[in-house]
Amino acid sequence: MAGRSIDNPRAEEFNLYENQCSPRSSIQCDELSGLPLFSERSKLLKWVLNYLPLPFSVAEFGCGQKAGVVLRMLTHVHGIPSYALQRLLVMERDMSAAAIAEKDCHHRPHALIAENPLASRVDLQSPAFHRYIKERAEDISIEDDVLRAGNYRIQIRDRVQFATARSHIAVVVNFWDPTDLRVVKRIVDVTLDRTRLFPVETIRHLLHAPEAWIFMAPMLGEFRLETDFLTDQQENQIDQRYQGDIARCEISTSRHSNLVRKLSGAEEGTIGDPATWTWVNNIFVGDNPEVHDQLRAQTGEGNPGRILLKKLIKACEWGQSDQTVSTLEKLEVLEADLGVKKALQEEAFRCERELIPLARAANAVSHFNSLKEIAKRYRQGQGLFPASGDPDRIRNYHGLGVSLRRRIEVVATRSRNDEGTIDARAFNRRFFAVVLETIRQMNRAGLRVCIDQVGNLHGLLLDKEAVHSIKSDPEAIRRLTGESLGFGSHLDTVLNAGKYAGRLGVFSGIEVAATLKHLQRCFELPLYPEGHHCPLMVSAYIGGELIDNGSGSAYSGSATVAGITKPESLLSGVTATGENYRTRLKAMWDFLSDSLDRDELLRLETAPPPVYFQPRHFYERNIERGSFLRKCGAPISLVAKCAFVSLAEAGIVLQLERSFGETHTPEETEMAADLLLGTLLQLDITREVLHSGTESIDSLYHLAAKHFPGPFICKTGEFYDACNLAFSRSRSK
Repeated sequence: MAGRSIDNPRAEEFNLYENQCSPRSSIQCDELSGLPLFSERSKLLKWVLNYLPLPFSVAEFGCGQKAGVVLRMLTHVHGIPSYALQRLLVMERDMSAAAIAEKDCHHRPHALIAENPLASRVDLQSPAFHRYIKERAEDISIEDDVLRAGNYRIQIRDRVQFATARSHIAVVVNFWDPTDLRVVKRIVDVTLDRTRLFPVETIRHLLHAPEAWIFMAPMLGEFRLETDFLTDQQENQIDQRYQGDIARCEISTSRHSNLVRKLSGAEEGTIGDPATWTWVNNIFVGDNPEVHDQLRAQTGEGNPGRILLKKLIKACEWGQSDQTVSTLEKLEVLEADLGVKKALQEEAFRCERELIPLARAANAVSHFNSLKEIAKRYRQGQGLFPASGDPDRIRNYHGLGVSLRRRIEVVATRSRNDEGTIDARAFNRRFFAVVLETIRQMNRAGLRVCIDQVGNLHGLLLDKEAVHSIKSDPEAIRRLTGESLGFGSHLDTVLNAGKYAGRLGVFSGIEVAATLKHLQRCFELPLYPEGHHCPLMVSAYIGGELIDNGSGSAYSGSATVAGITKPESLLSGVTATGENYRTRLKAMWDFLSDSLDRDELLRLETAPPPVYFQPRHFYERNIERGSFLRKCGAPISLVAKCAFVSLAEAGIVLQLERSFGETHTPEETEMAADLLLGTLLQLDITREVLHSGTESIDSLYHLAAKHFPGPFICKTGEFYDACNLAFSRSRSK
């Protein structure tokens, strides 16, 4: 986002927010009330589950921050009106001083306790897990039965109690059900249940606290005891004390606080006292009292929205269209006057930063479990790609999809200009930053990086002997890569072409290399059969836009590798931004020389010619430009022809993955499962090639087609994206 300040640079790994005026993906809403339709709840859950900044692990703190991220996502990204959303706070039944002093949940009959999904998925004593955590080196440590990340302590137990907070925060969505003509409230809380949006009363069951108090708040409003969800015991207690004469949602703030203190036994000024609560939580937010004071100052401003929402719901359910319209207008004016959207946005940015350590730990566990499943299946001689599209099988590899998306998100963040637009055209300053990040990701994946004469990056999986031979004889590069399996696509972007365009082919290759490295080092699964070695190479080409060389447009950097364009043709040309190619290439070299450490780049006497980096077989993944796959219902497709050339004959794999728009910019929240599916196929083919040897495979395309199941159709039309090696090499052949 333009102008956004990030305290921790690594926050970029989880930043998915964009400064856009209109939502990218709208939930379908009722035309009259604006409330989201009840039929859209599954789509909403899918988007929430796929959102990178949202860790699903259970921890003592973090639920309020997760709610902040979800609220901003639903309002700003997916177009749900903020008046349709509420915060929910569920609190322990007994908040007396004696109960607060008791830390053992076994001695507190009303303790909030959540099932911990990590307990069955992680063995903290596993040597493989220790090796993995050491390998990642992401400020995560293991202490007895606790995983520590930043200020978070993630307990690896079957059940986790909220010993300090004594409460839990979630998001409530008010849906309109046109079939039953009623408003339906559902909770969005993927920490407690990631399989569905569940009814409000169910949260007591999920927290093992049948008498917990339930409070709700409109945006910027106070948490108030929700009378619709009192238990019989709570109703009786209130009726006996107050004889049913208090409309509890509409009483004054001081009377409501007094009521809750008497009902729960809370003392003034404690976490059980509503007088201390903000519109976000019932405890201090972070370590900064100023943040708490700021939120406290805003708390209560949205309370009129509580009454207006009740009127809107009543008017909708009674079919009073005129009353619905007039109430809706008042709600929209109120929220505009209060600046609700701005407050949600600012709060979400803070929440996202605070969640980074928790998200990093949760994603590490998820990724490790994916690797563990991959290692198990490979040892059993089984493949990963699910021929039936079995969702349970795919779910086991969720961490792999998250890891790939994180790679792409990091370079997307570095690619944004001051207006928030993706712009990393060849050799602009953002492209330099993308190149630097790509080199470092390649190195962390175990690849050694060369840059050729025209600025293409090539990451090679090399042993020490091969590195020495290259440094003493650059011709050795040609011999090594001539037997290699290559991955790649272009790294620079067409202006605002989208974060996935081209880069999917680059970073999926890096992800495959990193996965193979983890399998080898953490699970002792060898890369190759004994005595056999097949080089692996990931290439990132200059090629998002064509280069003007004075006598027409030269082909992209991939074409210089293919040998159909001379390097001089590019070097003497002008970039898409009107600058001299050779001058900007030198500027990139100077930038990298100042930024890189000693061993992050294979520094040779001279930059090798591009033709030195021709792989025997090439595998590219790219995003479809158009709606062919979406209309067919196919998530991925194997391309049979590229610009009228048979890829089966050329032996090249070009794998298209669907876009949900009419361009090659997919909705990232729709892409997680598709990205994962394509990666599983790529891993299976890579492993077979590494264990068979590239020389024994006549056509990589035929090998891929053998793995490709019937439900995933093969596209036999033409593909015209000229910015990739698959196009260039097929033309040369």
